[in-house]
Amino acid sequence: MSDYLLSFISIDINVLGTITDFISGVFMGFIFFILFKYIVLIITAPLRSRLSEDLERHYSDSTVERGHFIKDLLRSLRITVRNVFREIFLSIMIFFVSFFPVLGGVSSPFLFLIQGFYAGFGNYDLWAERHFTY
Repeated sequence: MSDYLLSFISIDINVLGTITDFISGVFMGFIFFILFKYIVLIITAPLRSRLSEDLERHYSDSTVERGHFIKDLLRSLRITVRNVFREIFLSIMIFFVSFFPVLGGVSSPFLFLIQGFYAGFGNYDLWAERHFTY
């Protein structure tokens, strides 16, 4: 059946395989690029939380609780997994919108803003976890 359908297209099967390999490689690279950012945020969460506590104690002369390594790691994991799915969903939606002629030029800035928002949210969360309960 596939040979019959490919007979209508004048593309060699090796070229078609190369094209699909390239497209899937770009897609996997895109997903890895997004996930790598979050893997780094998860692994460094306890260290960044400790640094945030020390900076807050230095600049505001307030008392900050210490010793929540596991709690910080689990909270960072929960928030990061939620943000990964949201960012990937929005990025895929923008990717599909980019195929429309007028909206294609606007999709790159929106993609940049979405990725910047979620990266900033992961860093801002260190301060917010001590001041807000949600």
